[in-house]
Amino acid sequence: MGVFSFSMLQTKTMDRHMFPHFEIPAASFTMFLLIALTIWIIFYDRILVPLLSKYTGQPRGLSPVTRMRIGLIVSCMSMALSAITERIRQQKAIEEGHEGDPNALVDMSAMWFVPQYALLGMAEAAHTVGQIEFFYSLLPKSMSSFASAMHTVIF
Repeated sequence: MGVFSFSMLQTKTMDRHMFPHFEIPAASFTMFLLIALTIWIIFYDRILVPLLSKYTGQPRGLSPVTRMRIGLIVSCMSMALSAITERIRQQKAIEEGHEGDPNALVDMSAMWFVPQYALLGMAEAAHTVGQIEFFYSLLPKSMSSFASAMHTVIF
């Protein structure tokens, strides 16, 4: 949850207007993560699995471990994009003279964070679904429910 809290603080210092009279609350930007997560799961299940299963010979397209790896790589890409966006935001705040004011609004759209949230949604979909499938398909039955419960407790 630390990532979401920091991102919310970043978003609070930016222009969150989509239209002149409509402003998205800072905490609602995580909806872009959930939208990307949902779209990616549907896309993977309905489009990629049939295509990949022909080439990999696996009924689920990619192995759970491969999906977990992809999720971790995409998560790293999301954090790199977040760092770049934060650097741009900081530079803009310094240029505007807001260096010592944590509550100042920077003249920069908060929509810069949408790609970061979209990548994080893709990463979550790939990693979490792969991890749960790993628990139930590759672990002994006596361990799979315990591992899944521990995963739920962590999140």
